[in-house]
Amino acid sequence: MEIDQKRIDKIFEDLKKIYLEKFVSGVEIFGEENLSILKDEQALYLPNHVSHFDYVVIPYILNMNGLMHPIIVAGSNLDHWPANKILQKETGAFFIDRKILKKKEVTQKKKEEILKINFGLEEIVREGQNFMNFIESGRSYDGGVMERGDTGILKRYLKKVKEFGKEPYGCNIAIRYEPHTIEKKCLKFASFFKNKVEPIYFFSDIYAFIKNYFSKKDKKPLVKINFGKPYTLKEFMVPKGEEELLKFVKRDVKRLHLEIS
Repeated sequence: MEIDQKRIDKIFEDLKKIYLEKFVSGVEIFGEENLSILKDEQALYLPNHVSHFDYVVIPYILNMNGLMHPIIVAGSNLDHWPANKILQKETGAFFIDRKILKKKEVTQKKKEEILKINFGLEEIVREGQNFMNFIESGRSYDGGVMERGDTGILKRYLKKVKEFGKEPYGCNIAIRYEPHTIEKKCLKFASFFKNKVEPIYFFSDIYAFIKNYFSKKDKKPLVKINFGKPYTLKEFMVPKGEEELLKFVKRDVKRLHLEIS
């Protein structure tokens, strides 16, 4: 996957100087010292998912710590301009249609989605790039943490790691917004259109971000992020290892989340 690291560095520098305070009242970072272990390592980042801003603020902190930008697999609901242009062109992200992937019937479209994932993961692993996977397969609307999880991408990722003889580290991440996420006020409206009219679902989030951008600082959410200690993925390179990895990540992220609650 192509990543314009210089362009990303510039974007995050501008975010730090100008734009970050337009979206959140502040960012509190916990476990930042753990990131030093990943300086020269390939990494798999596994956070919980509550807001589209997760795509911004987690890579921002990684960037500020001198770590390479992680490639992200995003839902097809973000495959609309300008988000798709920014995510895909600048960061190497690719989009998948989770609704099609969840169908039991193996259609041509499902085969195409699976091929897209396999091709993307193969390139990420082979090139030694970092990867961030939201295993909950979507944002948590009710504030729950790791109440669901999917092993599909984890299984394919571990398979490629074994195939190419790589030794990436895993890093679990907990994130929360206080008192609520940027999208909170529009979530009921957005959830009504989810999986029905995707453009309306997407632009309801855009509206929430615009509204938040112009709100007073004391009305913006505070972001808290807790980075867990990196761990080797070797013990999960076994049959059904993805299931054990999922259990571990869910349990550990809940623990990390409690530490910042």
